[in-house]
Amino acid sequence: MIVTLQTERVRTLDQVRAFVEGSEAVDFAGAERESVYEFVRRALVRLGYERLGKSDKGLVRRSLAKVTGLSRAQLTRLIGQHRETGRIEDRRGGASACPFERRYTRADIGQLAAVDAALGQMSGPATRALMRRQYAVFGDERFERLAGLSNGHLYNLSRSVTYRRRRTVVAKTQATHSTIGHRRKPQPDGQPGYVRVDTVHQGDQDGAKGVYHINAVDEVTQFQFVGTVEAISERFLLPVLEGLIEAFPFVIQGIHADNGSEYINHRVAALLNKLRIGEFTKSRPRHCNDNAPRSSRGQALAESKNAGVVRKSIGHGHIPRRFAPLVNECSLRDSRGGSLPYGIRLFLRTGKQEVRQSEEHVLTMFPVLRERIRQIAGTLSGGEQQMLAMARSLMSKPRVLLLDEPSMGLAPMLVETIFEAVLAIRNEGVPVLLVEQNAFMALQIADRGYVVETGEIVLEGAGRELLESDEVRRAYLG
Repeated sequence: MIVTLQTERVRTLDQVRAFVEGSEAVDFAGAERESVYEFVRRALVRLGYERLGKSDKGLVRRSLAKVTGLSRAQLTRLIGQHRETGRIEDRRGGASACPFERRYTRADIGQLAAVDAALGQMSGPATRALMRRQYAVFGDERFERLAGLSNGHLYNLSRSVTYRRRRTVVAKTQATHSTIGHRRKPQPDGQPGYVRVDTVHQGDQDGAKGVYHINAVDEVTQFQFVGTVEAISERFLLPVLEGLIEAFPFVIQGIHADNGSEYINHRVAALLNKLRIGEFTKSRPRHCNDNAPRSSRGQALAESKNAGVVRKSIGHGHIPRRFAPLVNECSLRDSRGGSLPYGIRLFLRTGKQEVRQSEEHVLTMFPVLRERIRQIAGTLSGGEQQMLAMARSLMSKPRVLLLDEPSMGLAPMLVETIFEAVLAIRNEGVPVLLVEQNAFMALQIADRGYVVETGEIVLEGAGRELLESDEVRRAYLG
């Protein structure tokens, strides 16, 4: 028989499936080509291969490949031969397709397989030393050629069909169990204090690494803090993580992270024990809104939407690593902006002197922000928050400024102030792409305008021309 197991008892597809999906390692001892062909023929007849569906045929093929060591192409050829003739025979004839003389015979390969089976698959150098000793010291003629076998060719022979027919070990990879953290999602039961932690990389520029942001979000209240580190290492990560945990206005009951090694390690676990945090859980989210409460309409602030949420406030521009401490002074916030310190220094790229000049410039452009310099951003009015957002963008020295309906929901007086600021920015040479439903105000300051309906541009031209267009007046100006 081809195998030492009682494979003749495998007569149903369920038995075949259980055999293929078996998790424990199994050694198969092979035989010669004629026995292999006979085994394949009997298996095809026993399982009624021709009457099976496509998926079941694939299952039978996998089981035969697992037992015999035949390739997919070889099995396809043998099954086709059985379909045509009802038999499986060795149809090879004539001279060998390989014109080179074989140095190692099938008997040698079989002897190598026997050595590996007897000694439990030792390393290549150890196997070579043993076979060399068998011939040189004990005079065993079976190892005459194998005594000079190189380490590389030993592995080549172990991948040959002849070797795999005689010895094939099939074993699924066993998962490595980590004792740090419990593998489950947090269970806050409506109580605050269960915080999810994740990491966002700000990106590289010209080979220079950018900062990393540590995003911490309470699962129930969605209260959020973001800290920044120069690199993901214990030296930088642990102090910022401890500061984020202590910044929350309620007792932290548990910390949850994905399977990333930056959090699932003994140093972080020791820090949580020192801070008396009750539980440490870990798992990857199954859905992008796994940590979103009902009140947020599915908008989760961590896990799958982590990067988008953080960059919505931090921006997409490159921030060099050396500015990580300064970003921390400006970016600590909750999800509603309720604890955001005055943050126009968030996009630093240059030296201190130029930073001061840029800050003075935007404060001159928005004098109301100078009056609110110590005020928390979440307490500013809607118009003042729009000014703050524009000021923060200008601090990054943008090549183009994108504004999406900056006048929405603002009082008429503040709308005029916002559009005056947009005009001033344009006059300084910064191109502005403005999306705005207040067509009258937008076209008054625009160099060129585009009218978009249901995603298509239906009209375009100079701003003044569109403002005087009868079609635009009827549709948008009344």
